Amino acid sequence: MSINQNDLLVNEDVKKEVVPNVVQKPNTIPTGYVSIYLSSKGKLSAPEVLHFRNYEYKEILELSSIYDETYFIDRLIDCLNRMVYENFDCGDFTESELNEVLMNIHLNFWGKDIKLPYYDIDVDKEKGSNTELKSALVDLSKINTKNIREDFKEPINLKLDNDVFKFKLPRIKDVVKAKKEIKLKFREEEKNFTNIKSIMEFNERAINDDKMDMIRAIDPIQQEEYYKFQEKKIQSLIYSLQKETLIGLNNTIATVDYEKQQIFTNSNIGYVLDAFEDISGNIEYGLDPVYEVTEIDKDLKEPQIKLRRLEFRPLSFVPKKESNKSKKVDIQFG
Repeated sequence: MSINQNDLLVNEDVKKEVVPNVVQKPNTIPTGYVSIYLSSKGKLSAPEVLHFRNYEYKEILELSSIYDETYFIDRLIDCLNRMVYENFDCGDFTESELNEVLMNIHLNFWGKDIKLPYYDIDVDKEKGSNTELKSALVDLSKINTKNIREDFKEPINLKLDNDVFKFKLPRIKDVVKAKKEIKLKFREEEKNFTNIKSIMEFNERAINDDKMDMIRAIDPIQQEEYYKFQEKKIQSLIYSLQKETLIGLNNTIATVDYEKQQIFTNSNIGYVLDAFEDISGNIEYGLDPVYEVTEIDKDLKEPQIKLRRLEFRPLSFVPKKESNKSKKVDIQFG
């Protein structure tokens, strides 16, 4: 059985649909807050404009001491919920929205220069497990953004045979919930890879901190085994996340895990999930990762400018505890 274009009902009106959070617009914004305009244009849970203050020093200390990704995102969302002026739960951001907010906070309060990771491969090629990860000094003011398509609306409705499946784009809180499920499921097997995982996390921090000389060597056989284990975890994560993004069938909206699991027993679910993965992957908005990176080749006299695809990660945008504010105020009297 295959799905063709006529089977997909994207953005069709239905009796019940996902409604973006209604956030009351403040009359006045206190001093110290900046306006952040999201590329999602208010079509998801977040409104088009939100206002954020800077991190407090104790918040930077807390975030800088966390290296577990899932726990870091958990604490980051708690922190952003204190920093946002509006009554909005930042767990309802999508990943693209979260990165856009973090980038703008850094740009407005910490300056435009930042080290970001990128994969050393042409932008039109797919990265593989051996693709080298580097870092570059990036000017955040030169990163472009792309608005979500004008006709986008949730839910995304996919029709196959006589059924209409309803989806939403995954939110950060959905990703955190799914990752916690997977962490519990693979907790014992994960212990076999404690050493190599520790080395890879250390190397990633070294890259983020531009300390390339501290990168440790990794046994290639252990690395390959770890990649296979990670692939298995990713497939399980996708399944768990799909349960969160599948929100209804026909004229019903599933609100709890049990109801979603019942929908997963539908004989057409596999075809529909594959179609949703393709569609959601092509809904582009937020920060444009394509960036001109300057690379210095030791065999060439002139620096080489190459188009590369930046790797946007929330951890990269959060200031380090040893960072100094790059925006300084000159004081003059008289």
